[in-house]
Amino acid sequence: MTPFNLGTMEIAVIVVIAILAVGPVRVVQLIRSIQRLAAQARSLTGQLMSALQTEAGAVDDIKSTAAQTIQALQNLTRDVTGTVTGADSGINVLQATVRETRQALTGVKKDLAQASQQIEAGPEAESGDSTEEQPETEQSL
Repeated sequence: MTPFNLGTMEIAVIVVIAILAVGPVRVVQLIRSIQRLAAQARSLTGQLMSALQTEAGAVDDIKSTAAQTIQALQNLTRDVTGTVTGADSGINVLQATVRETRQALTGVKKDLAQASQQIEAGPEAESGDSTEEQPETEQSL
């Protein structure tokens, strides 16, 4: 099989027609010109294939870099998610501590309010209570 899918008989017919149209001397020059053009076409095709292979290699490098970047971003996302989850649990612990502290302070506040009321009532309220307690202690003796 020859270039352009031409058989031997077809090429012979083309050569005969070229000889009749151009003349035998010019046919040789024409064939040489066609050979030079074919060689240049092969050279250009080789250069094009080389350039395409180089670009394909560059695309593969870009794909590899993109895959590595995606993997790094996924790892970073996992790390950030873990950090946020840890921070959330720390915040929950702090909130529980704040609630407990508020409850304790509320209890202390109530105790202080009661003590303040007793102090404001004066020693009379305390002495009345203490006199009642003293006879009981004396009776028990």
